[in-house]
Amino acid sequence: MGLRFINFPTICFIFLLSFKVVNGDPADGVFNVKDFGALANGKNDDAKVAFLSASTKACNSNIAAKVLVPEGTYLVSLAKFQGPCKAPTVFEVHGVVNALPRLELIKSIKISAPAENLNTDGIHIGNSNGIEISSSVIGTGDDCVSLGQGSKNINIFDVFCGPAHGISVGSLGKTLNDEMVGLTVRNCTFTGTDNGVRIKTWPDCADGIASDFVFDDIVMNNVQNPIVTDQQYCAHNKCNLKVPSRIKASNVSFKRIRGISAS
Repeated sequence: MGLRFINFPTICFIFLLSFKVVNGDPADGVFNVKDFGALANGKNDDAKVAFLSASTKACNSNIAAKVLVPEGTYLVSLAKFQGPCKAPTVFEVHGVVNALPRLELIKSIKISAPAENLNTDGIHIGNSNGIEISSSVIGTGDDCVSLGQGSKNINIFDVFCGPAHGISVGSLGKTLNDEMVGLTVRNCTFTGTDNGVRIKTWPDCADGIASDFVFDDIVMNNVQNPIVTDQQYCAHNKCNLKVPSRIKASNVSFKRIRGISAS
């Protein structure tokens, strides 16, 4: 159940505010981006003022702090959240955070979620062309990077992945004419992940294309399944495995992949 917010009378609000805030900072260490002007309407850029202001205040807090992103849809431009902070600081995201159109470079970021938290993809890309992800550390309960239909010419370099399900193409085939063309994953390290690099397509699906993929110079440390090509991907056992996938996978290369498998 989502949180419900109640508009109290002004005098009551002032009392609560004076009770909760000490020296200008929340006494509980929670910095809600909406308190810093985030509109959460999916149209206005909430990064330049709200997200940066909340993260800066949290980072300068003398007690453990949390930047809270409540339910809503947030549009954010490229923002740099920089430490070190005075005390442990985390982001807690309950809403949807979307990048501005034509964001082409994702660099030097760190994303962390507990391994047991399901459906927590670090970065998901879909219907995008020419995106580069580099020099980043990602650990989640799902894919470090997932690549959906309509992704083209994606480059992923120097990414440390784990814990996670790996870097995955797909799953493709749930919609008509799914297509993923052009992917390079190079100089990446996977540690303690369920999978390394993975391609997954649904059986009994519409025609589609998955082509021109290069996986090169990759280190696997204690990875359950370093390379996975699964054209009978079936989440929740809701598919017909008797009919093969119609996603045509072609021109896929795996080079200089080395390390230790946990299986």
